[in-house]
Formats: sequence, structure tokens, C-alpha cells
Amino acid sequence: MNLREEISRIAYELFESRGCVHGYDLNDWLEAERIVLGLHAGQEIEEPEDIDLSEEMAAVEQEELELQTKPQ
Repeated sequence: MNLREEISRIAYELFESRGCVHGYDLNDWLEAERIVLGLHAGQEIEEPEDIDLSEEMAAVEQEELELQTKPQ
């Protein structure tokens, strides 16, 4: 497995561990990069504290959400 595939796999695991809540894809990707690159550099990785945004997200109304897409 190459680095990109490994980062992608871990980013998806992070997504699943949060209950598949969308909107954190960049955070998941960057955290996965940190984990994978740290593992390959032989460095010990300190795990970040858990963040629970469930209360803040519960207050968001569906009408407040906006989805934008960009062509690649």
C-alpha cells in the first residue's frame, strides 16, 4: 500500500469513528497524514484529545446548511 492509500484508509477510519459525520474531510485527511508520516518516520505520535461537537451540531438547522461543489 502506498502512502496516499494508507492516508486515505486512515482518514476514512477517522470519519467512521466520528459516526460518519460529514464536513470534517480536510481535518480527517490532515490528521491521517500526521499519523502515517509519523509512523513512517519512526516517531511516536501523541494522540489529540477527543472533541465532541454533537451539542453544537444539534443546534444547526437544515436551512442553515449550504452545499457547494467544485469541479476537479
